Amino acid sequence: MSLKQELVQWDEAVKAYDAGDFELALDLFQPIADSSKIFFNMGMIFQGMGQLEDAILAYNDAVLCDNYLSVAYFQKGVCHYQLGEYDDAHACFHDALLFLRGNYLIDYTQLGLAYRLYACEILYNRALASFAVGDDDAAMDDLAEAAKGKKTPDHTKIDDAIRARGSGCRAFLVPLKLVYRPPPAKIANADRVDYMGKSRVIAARNTSDNFVEFQGARGVVPDPEPDIKPIRTLERTSPLSSLPRVDTDARGRRPSAPPNRTSPTSPASARYGRRGSDASRSGRGTPTPPPPSRRMLSPAPARVRSPYDPGVRRGSGGSEYAPSMYSKESVIAGKLRVKVHFDGDTRVLLLPGDASFDEMLDKIEDKFRETQFRVRFRDEDGELVSMTDDDDLVLARSLAADENKIEVWCQ
Repeated sequence: MSLKQELVQWDEAVKAYDAGDFELALDLFQPIADSSKIFFNMGMIFQGMGQLEDAILAYNDAVLCDNYLSVAYFQKGVCHYQLGEYDDAHACFHDALLFLRGNYLIDYTQLGLAYRLYACEILYNRALASFAVGDDDAAMDDLAEAAKGKKTPDHTKIDDAIRARGSGCRAFLVPLKLVYRPPPAKIANADRVDYMGKSRVIAARNTSDNFVEFQGARGVVPDPEPDIKPIRTLERTSPLSSLPRVDTDARGRRPSAPPNRTSPTSPASARYGRRGSDASRSGRGTPTPPPPSRRMLSPAPARVRSPYDPGVRRGSGGSEYAPSMYSKESVIAGKLRVKVHFDGDTRVLLLPGDASFDEMLDKIEDKFRETQFRVRFRDEDGELVSMTDDDDLVLARSLAADENKIEVWCQ
């Protein structure tokens, strides 16, 4: 199944889920279940149907595809908590907080899931699991820490849990209406585009006609014959006077016809010279050039540039400066080179050749000391589109001239 077909089927599955047809949504998701987003969506559907064990299995598959998907650990912990498996729930909430990586929230909106996961909500849920197993001290510590990170009006329940010591409190969870949705721009591009349009009559002889008839080409009228009357010559006594006069050169010979000029050499052959195979086809050999001198054989001295030197760049005309620096035989072969533009600052990152999208995000965070940003790349039309997952990273590498050199923009 092509990527276009998967996007269309993903969109149809989401529409079926919105319409309440959970079984159809699952039937549409299962054939394309090869990413963390699809497995997470299946977990949400199972959870909405009350099949918590199946939901846990789907969330397990999601975190196998993406070890850093904190929201999947979070929802998996909610399922364990609802099943009364409080130790497992505590472990899942711990992992969710761990993969939040010190941030107070992760906004999944740009990834297709309209949800913000807050660290205080994870701490609150972990506190409820601790209360359930009798570890009140750890629970109160988590609630105290959660109270420091309150951000929305819904977080007032953290204060209620502190006063009630967890009694009668309900866990935070992702609303069951929310699932990962395909990017609208990609769905729009997946629709069939009629570039030809529909033919229609734009001119006619009268209102009853629906065509324009071609009357044919007008014949070329030949020029009239010139009216030339012969002029009577004067009578001469010389016998040569009746013969036609012919221009001759100084030696009395007729001028020869101008020689046929050969066509000019083609631009390609002019640039690259004649090759032996061309000479053999033309039937004429070319003189063998003398062997190059030792001076010609030695390469011209050149200053070796660092791969990080901004002077090494592609020219607008297609040529390159120091092309060997980024060839596959260079010392950085097997590495993924990412040129990052971030708020007027441009830097180059070197990643393993099989680096994932999350690993690239980590590298960008470490390099620019920023945690809230959006990554974009140029699609096949030259437009800047969002990069949200490993599939987009693979697409960006496939569109690049060299799959090991890509360029992204962050803001």
